Amino acid sequence: MAVSALQPARVTPASAPLRAQRAAVDAAAVCQSSTALRSQRAAGQRRRAVAARAVPAAGKVYIDPVEKEAAAFAPATVANLGPGFDWMGCAVEGDGDVVTATVLPDRPGEVVIESIEGDGGRLSLDAPKNCVGTPAAVLHLRQLGAGASGSGAAASRRPCQPCSAAPVSLFQLADAEVIFERAAGQRRRAVAARAVPAAGKVYIDPVEKEAAAFAPATVANLGPGFDWMGCAVEGDGDVVTATVLPDRPGEVVIESIEGDGGRLSLDAPKNCVGIAAIETLKLLGAAPSCGVSLRLHKGLPLGSGMGSSAASAAASAWAVNSLFGGPVPKDKLIYAGLASEAAVSGYHADNIAPALMGGFILIRSCDPLDLQRLPFAGDLWFVLVNPRFEAPTAEMRAVLRKEVPMKEVINNCAMGGSLVAGILTGDAALIGKALDSDAIVEPVRGPLIPGFAAVKEAAHGAGAFGCTISGAGPTAVAIVSDPEVGERVKAAMVAAFKSSGGLECNSAKVVRLDNEGAKRV
Repeated sequence: MAVSALQPARVTPASAPLRAQRAAVDAAAVCQSSTALRSQRAAGQRRRAVAARAVPAAGKVYIDPVEKEAAAFAPATVANLGPGFDWMGCAVEGDGDVVTATVLPDRPGEVVIESIEGDGGRLSLDAPKNCVGTPAAVLHLRQLGAGASGSGAAASRRPCQPCSAAPVSLFQLADAEVIFERAAGQRRRAVAARAVPAAGKVYIDPVEKEAAAFAPATVANLGPGFDWMGCAVEGDGDVVTATVLPDRPGEVVIESIEGDGGRLSLDAPKNCVGIAAIETLKLLGAAPSCGVSLRLHKGLPLGSGMGSSAASAAASAWAVNSLFGGPVPKDKLIYAGLASEAAVSGYHADNIAPALMGGFILIRSCDPLDLQRLPFAGDLWFVLVNPRFEAPTAEMRAVLRKEVPMKEVINNCAMGGSLVAGILTGDAALIGKALDSDAIVEPVRGPLIPGFAAVKEAAHGAGAFGCTISGAGPTAVAIVSDPEVGERVKAAMVAAFKSSGGLECNSAKVVRLDNEGAKRV
């Protein structure tokens, strides 16, 4: 049948012979002058023709193929990508497998594997026993018989530029951090100019007689991020004032502590403030020509789960560093804080890092120290409710299981990925969902905090995106994107602690993310 190149193909009625339909479609396609136009028009015609081609026979509806043969390629993939076991994967360019499907006109519904190449004879030709032959994998053709011939090769992986570049662009440093590093370099160069040799030893002189620093509260773990994720929050914190002791080089003393109820030691090597100061002096690059006296004002309750010890250590490190002109950048001062935390609650950076640097901090490793500040630009409010109940970090760590099921590990890894994704995209709801998902730590610690389960339920009922334990507890933290909702959530959580746990609350606040961390005051 002759068809003009400008004449559109017509689909004959369902009662017409199917051969005529296919001939018309094929003839029109052959006559198209543009391959791209031909393919596009034929695809549209096939979609419109599906209903017309459904032919009832003996009470059953069949769909007729539109091509006699079709071949498809699928690329190699990289699964897990390190910690992403069973929940992360990507496709890569290069080699892959090719499957060619051919119509078997007289064998409706049957799937056979005609041949396999490149497997060394190891794969079965029995369709139900081969991933190629599984009917669901062969275009979901239930009523169409088709034979498949596979020509594949062992998949070898080759780096794909888009796949490898995407994670890098996600963790690019912000301009502010580049500027910060540049300023830090200038400070380090200035230290050398002030270093004074004396009796074969290099000393560094202070540039101020006194310096005071503030460090904020922090929320560690954030659900599945146990020991590797934390953030700083606005509001209360600790203040440390460092004063030069001219005639006592290298010595650190604690002059006074306020707000601790007399519970903390004034012996510098036994107090996180003193330890952080001692370690900071070691990081200066030269021996200090003076000693340092410290005064601590506690704004955070002890054992609250809001990074009380980390706030003290961060404020101390920044105050002492400031006495000498701030030669040590914040990311290096974390070493001083880690030494302090190790003596008090364990060697972990999820409180001290955000207390110093501010924002969300992802800790990839503590030894060697490897961390990343994650930018966040969304609307996010933290509801922090601290009940009158102490949960020392060391004791709350002692109850954790030594072994956990693989299923729970996979869950926390996947939800950890969701937590990072929520932070990077500014999605408060996704962050909240991640907060709720911890399958390893919260189920063990939660029952030790009176009324916590009811508090979490109350937070959700009042509109929170998610709720979990802040750090080791007992403070409960919920996530919202609106301060008015935050006030309702706060009231509901306070009431639940009292009614279900019998606990009054020391404090209940709705606060924002602190992006600065330790600062001069």
